[in-house]
Formats: sequence, structure tokens, C-alpha cells
Amino acid sequence: MATVADMLENLKALDIKKEALVSIAATSEKILDLNREQLLHGKRSDGTTMPNYSKASVEVYGKPAGPILLYDTGRFQQSFKLDVGSSKIEFLSDDLHDLKKRYGDNIFGLGATNQEYYNQEVFLPEFSQKIESQTGLKIK
Repeated sequence: MATVADMLENLKALDIKKEALVSIAATSEKILDLNREQLLHGKRSDGTTMPNYSKASVEVYGKPAGPILLYDTGRFQQSFKLDVGSSKIEFLSDDLHDLKKRYGDNIFGLGATNQEYYNQEVFLPEFSQKIESQTGLKIK
């Protein structure tokens, strides 16, 4: 059984920021899936809706009426990667058509609902497990 002194030492040695970043990296594919899902609904991370496809895009090229989805072949969205560094988290992609420049930085990231879901259902269980295994404390 761990003593109070042992628990204090474990807590002092714990690097919360590092463990948070490790947990984000471990769950990065879920973040990217949620980002892709948002775009398939024509939503940016700031909650705004993408502009609608033009009449020509709908009639000539067969795009669905409504907001731009940034999905033609799937190549762009499948190229998404999350770079979790020690000081920042960055979304990366093969953006051959300058979509980020054209539609804004907010095509990357999670909107409020998806962020809340990620925080509670994906990140927190992963992060809690790491903290519990290092400290012996149970997080509820």
C-alpha cells in the first residue's frame, strides 16, 4: 500500500501538460474523424456554415445543393493529420487547392458540440487512465 509520502512524490513527478499532450496524440484520429464529419455537414470549427455550392456546381458537376463539403474524391479529408507538439497542436493536410486559404483556418478544428463530446467521451477517459496509472488515484 502506498503511503501519503509516496503519493505526494508521485504527484510532484507528474507532468500534467505532457500527459495531456500524450492523450491528445493517442486520440488524434478521433479528432480528425470528428473534423471530417463536421465538414461533411458543411460546418467550420467556429460554428459557421460553409458557403453554398454555386448553381453551376450543382447542375453541371452534380454537387449537392447546400453548403460546400470540401469533399470531391476524399483525398483532402483523408490527408488530415494532427501534429501534437510540445507547445501547440496543428492540423496538417495535403491542401493542393489552397482550401484553407480560400475557406479559412476554421475548416480545421472542432465546433463546440464536437469539442465537448471529444473532451468528455474521448480525451478524459484516456487522460484519466494515464493519471491513474501514474498516481494510483482514481478519477471519477
